[in-house]
Amino acid sequence: MASELAGRLLKGGAWAAGTRLIGMAATLALYALLARLLSPAEMGNYFLIMSIVGVLSTLVLFGMPQVAVRMIASSTASSEQLKKNRDVLFKISLFVLVSSIMVFLLLLTEIGERIFEFVLNSSVVGNHAVVIGLLVASTALLSMVAEFFRGFHDIRMASILGGVATSIVLVVLLVLLWVAEVTGLANVTLVTLLASACVLVIAGPLFLPYWKNSTGNKKLSFKCLLNSAWPIAVFNLAVVFSAQGVLWIVSSSMSEHDVAIYGSVLRIVAMLTITHTLLVAASQSSMAELFAINDIQRLQKLVRAMSSVTFLIGLLAMLFLIVGGKEILGTVFGDFYKAGYELLLIMGGFYVVGIYFGATGMLLMMTGHSQSLLWVMVLTIICRFVLAYFLADAYGMIGVAAAWGLGDLMQNFFAWLLVRKKIRIVSHADFDFKFIKKSILNT
Repeated sequence: MASELAGRLLKGGAWAAGTRLIGMAATLALYALLARLLSPAEMGNYFLIMSIVGVLSTLVLFGMPQVAVRMIASSTASSEQLKKNRDVLFKISLFVLVSSIMVFLLLLTEIGERIFEFVLNSSVVGNHAVVIGLLVASTALLSMVAEFFRGFHDIRMASILGGVATSIVLVVLLVLLWVAEVTGLANVTLVTLLASACVLVIAGPLFLPYWKNSTGNKKLSFKCLLNSAWPIAVFNLAVVFSAQGVLWIVSSSMSEHDVAIYGSVLRIVAMLTITHTLLVAASQSSMAELFAINDIQRLQKLVRAMSSVTFLIGLLAMLFLIVGGKEILGTVFGDFYKAGYELLLIMGGFYVVGIYFGATGMLLMMTGHSQSLLWVMVLTIICRFVLAYFLADAYGMIGVAAAWGLGDLMQNFFAWLLVRKKIRIVSHADFDFKFIKKSILNT
């Protein structure tokens, strides 16, 4: 069991790391192309479109893929759970498909129009309602398939389909637009949809072998799935809303150019999360499995080693941003975006401090403590918006970034306390390098 888990983590981690590095390169190329195909105002609207797609696709998924990961991964330790796999896959797929259709139709109504005009403060974004609705559906379905692969410990396919493949296809299509000298927000959003749809068409058939090999002689009710999924769904919505909703605050009180700068900085800061994200992606099914068999000691070694590695790499990345952050913004996006340098340092600094506490959110979700985490998320979301409301007028984008950063720190700290209380382990980084090496090898 131990050697099998270690081999799976090493193999999955290698695939996650490789695909994430490729994805990072593709993402940088993507942002560079977008900055050259769109004006700063159009760039701001594109960021707003992708923010609403992120929130709505998370709503459509409703936490179901994470439930599938936990149930399928736990099947290694429970033969009864294994009998539910086919029904879990079918019911979750049906739920996501129906939800996607409902959200698409909703965006075409007056409610959708009001969302664009009053929430995003942008009538331009509302002109792309059809494309946005289709993009929400394709993004949600693709994320669902990727998480299904993760549940079966196929980290390779989960990593490839978790955004990397779409980014690569989109870069190719944007290069074609650039060569043909075709610009404009409408063309870029349409090409974004095309890239997502192409990857989805390929992903479906690739999952068929897993579907065929899943047993299906034990039924699982929608009620049971919904009871398991709703705390995760609220948590996921809070996470994506925390990440994307900040753009809505900037959009409501500042110009489209400010939205473009803030959105570009958010994308660069996301690069800091690469190590943390790939380790969590490679190990979340193992978290569920170790907790299912009550191997708490090895679970703690796993999460502490992850926290130590990600925090130390985060510190190095932060030093790199201090030295060359302005040039990075200028090279990727253009000279106009160098104005976001101070914003970049503030957001990056808050992130690095936050990851000291470890992957507390995913750990609580994979061990069945989502409802406790939910209250932390709700309280910190409220604090973020209250702080941002008061700081935005006085300090502009810097004030909004500070409000969001303080909210993140509060969330990570209280989630860390929950891990100590509910799971009775600690997850924060440890600076003993012998411990890090020993923990990784033993896990």
